[in-house]
This record gives sequence, C-alpha cells and structure tokens, in this order.
Amino acid sequence: MSPTRSRLRVVAGSTLPRRRKTNGHGRVWLELLKRLSKQVDLRFAEPSYLTHRRPSTSRRPDVWLVNGHSPPPAVDGPAVVVFHEVSWHVPQLREQLLASWAELHETAAQQCMTLATRVLIPSSVAAKEVVAAYGTDAERIDIVPYGVDPRRFRPGRGNGAAIVAGVAKREARPYVLYVGSLLPRKNLATLRLAMAALAERGFPHDLVIVGAGSPDRSDPADLERAAAEELPGAPGRVVRIPSPVRQRQLVALMGAAHAFCVPSLYEGFGLVALEAMACGAPTVVSNGGSLPEVVANAGVVVEPTAIAIEEALAELLASPAAAKELGSAGRARAETMTWDRTATGWVKSLHQAADEGR
Repeated sequence: MSPTRSRLRVVAGSTLPRRRKTNGHGRVWLELLKRLSKQVDLRFAEPSYLTHRRPSTSRRPDVWLVNGHSPPPAVDGPAVVVFHEVSWHVPQLREQLLASWAELHETAAQQCMTLATRVLIPSSVAAKEVVAAYGTDAERIDIVPYGVDPRRFRPGRGNGAAIVAGVAKREARPYVLYVGSLLPRKNLATLRLAMAALAERGFPHDLVIVGAGSPDRSDPADLERAAAEELPGAPGRVVRIPSPVRQRQLVALMGAAHAFCVPSLYEGFGLVALEAMACGAPTVVSNGGSLPEVVANAGVVVEPTAIAIEEALAELLASPAAAKELGSAGRARAETMTWDRTATGWVKSLHQAADEGR
C-alpha cells in the first residue's frame, strides 16, 4: 500500500474469529486474521443470510472477506472468497463423503461464487478444481499458499517421546506420526497396513495417531474404533492421542517423530505436512492433491498405496543420516513459507478486489 493510500476497510463475518483453532481451517483463520488486522482496517459483522437485509457495519467496507465453506453474508460490495479446497467435487472422493455434508458445502460454495469478485485458494491443484467445478475465470483466482510460524514450530521443543510413553504407559519407542482427522480420504487405513508390514520386517516403530472424528458425520465411532485397532500381526504398536492437543504438545510430537506421514488421497493444501517439516520431521506424503506442491523436493512423495508408503518409510527409518538430511531440507523449506507471506498475498487480493469493485 502506498503512503498516500488510505487504509483498506475490510469486513468479515463475526463467526470467523470463533472458529475452532484445533483443525487446519481454524488455524488458517486464526493466523491470517491477526495478521490482517495489522495491515487493514478489519471489522467483523453479524452475517445476515436474507438477501433483502445487509449486515450492520459502522461504515461501508471497501471489500468483504468471505469464508467459502459457509453460507455467505448478504454483502453490498466487492468480495474476496476463501476456499481451502473443493474436495466434494473430486470424483474419487465423492462416494466417501456423507451426502448431506457434501450437499451443504456445495450449496454454500455456489452461493459464495455468485458474489465473489476474487477467489483466494492455497494451491494450484485446488485452483484447478475450482475452475473445473464452477467454471470460474482463472484470472479471478489468487493462489496464495498457507504458511507456518517457524518460531513456534521448530525442532527441539519439548519431549515428544515422553508424551507418547506417558499415553502408552510403557517405555518410549521410536515412532511414525500421523496427525489429522479420521475422514476416509485421509487414508489412515493404508498407513496402518504399511506400518504392519514394517513391523513384520523387524522395525520397532509405533504408529502414533493424533486426531479425532470426521467433520462430515455426527457419529464417527466406527472410524474411532478402526483407528485404535491393533495392527494386523503387530499388537501394541498403535498409540492413540485424541484431539485436541495443545500446540506445544503437537510441536514436541512432530519434532521427535522418526518420520511423519500424510497418506491422504487428496489435500487442498496439507498444512500439517508443512508444520511437521518446520519441526524437522522427515516427511512422507502421498501424491494426492497439492501435497507434492507443498513439500516440493523437501519431502518424499509416493503413491497412496500401502506398498509405496511402506518402502518410503523403510528407507528413511533404516537410514538416520538420510532422515536427518530430509528433516533439515523440510525445515529450510518451511522457513520460506510463513504466515506473514500468506498475509501479504491476502492483502494484495483484497486491494485488487476493492479496486475492481469501484
């Protein structure tokens, strides 16, 4: 913003600051809203979902900031709509999603698209999905990757092994870490098979699972039971740590992991992979969605199959030197992908939408 340009007036829905901070989407809004408030005149208004009413604000904003995953407010000017992904439009995932959940998100997305001046999206893969799903002009899409705070997510903070040992109520063992929801598309079942095969090959590592539930269903008990079950042929190897966990505990768990794995069939970004890399964890991800885009050459990218994941983990776990080198590369990449960088991209998009709406 030039010295003579007035401070941009931005209004967002009042529910955004109250979003859960323990999931990926909630952390995105937490980190971005507090940074945006330092660069723009950011206000919050109670949203009205009736087309003949407008949210009450002290003065008309230059631009609205809208969460594309919820029904939009009745905005009265240019708007930037944020989509983390549109996974309900990915063909191979549709049958895994609860129909009512997908329908709810689809309705909200269509409503948001009708008012979007510009669209913010965190990866080129997710941007292509938006274009394919809604026919959105690619020129209206701003691709701004998410970030991490490398001062908080860094190696050597806390004792992750002691946390795991305390939960398991036994001596500490080396472990592979999974962090995420239990949605079927997260592909945890395949990682479990890979870990069982590694145990059969003589690797002593536990599978530590941090996460809970599934946001597309009210009763995820079946998913909870499946996640906590013993590995086939390898009893006593699963350590289940239910969410939410405090951030400092998560950092400790990531920093002490011998490997971190994101086996998802699809991710619109993959924030936990970036956070684990910032903590120095050697990271293995699938080629699902944007994950290769996030890790680049600082992580191992494989097909989301049990055999491919097993081989990638075996190579890392058998070579501490290779794991250390990969962990260092991940940390270096994470240091270039900060929330401040993301906020700068969001502010640029907000200014452009305001200019286009004049």
